[in-house]
Amino acid sequence: MEIVKVPIHALRNARADEVKPIQLYAWFNYHYEDGREIRLDAQYGLAPVKRIELDRKSRVSVNVDGSVEEWVSLPFRGDLHSEVTGDQENYRGDYDASYQFNVQYDDAYFYIGLSVWDDEMVVDNNGSLWSQDGVVISLDARPVDASANNRGEERNRDFLYLHFTPSLKKRGEVQLDQPEALPEGLLVSTGKTIQGFDAEIAIPLEYLQEKGGGDWKSVRLNLVYQDKDGDSPRTGLWWRPGWSSDHNYIGSGTIFRSE
Repeated sequence: MEIVKVPIHALRNARADEVKPIQLYAWFNYHYEDGREIRLDAQYGLAPVKRIELDRKSRVSVNVDGSVEEWVSLPFRGDLHSEVTGDQENYRGDYDASYQFNVQYDDAYFYIGLSVWDDEMVVDNNGSLWSQDGVVISLDARPVDASANNRGEERNRDFLYLHFTPSLKKRGEVQLDQPEALPEGLLVSTGKTIQGFDAEIAIPLEYLQEKGGGDWKSVRLNLVYQDKDGDSPRTGLWWRPGWSSDHNYIGSGTIFRSE
């Protein structure tokens, strides 16, 4: 194997999130002693990734009650400028649907605090999750050399795949997709707000340690809000491109634990 360095130069100054991924196409040829040959094709998205670090010292005490009032800030966003999939034609921008979130951890849990703006909530706790508003969180806690190029395969085996729809009650029970496949002790709580709903998720730190090989160093995270309005199909607002999509790029959404 030979490592080849390919210099890449920007034609103009731009933020990291403004740079579109470069597609790298690769072919792998396997030659057997009996003369057989197998060729595998692969495609990789390459883009600069801004390093995100979790500072444990700046954390706040999280009470998983479906309200993000105790969260100091929600710096990560999904909105008009995000990857938008599904019914793009009827999506009217941030006041139609958007969200903000943050993450942190303590000795027991890895937390996600989420606040969703939605001008028309469509929730039916007796209906299919795929025909109503919903949140999908993907979290890969394996070492970065494995998680960085996760293409969305082996859900709830290699990585956590949490799909839920909120409750429209002040504090109600959420509807989960395949709850039996989720880590034991995982907590999800939502609360109705004037503009939509808040959600808090607590993932047991034992799960991260198990997937990370005993002492987790990073997680790769993605989040999509699936907005359902009327009879239209759902619109997906992605924090980072879907891992199984052609727009996926290596290492997107990776969050490191500060030493």
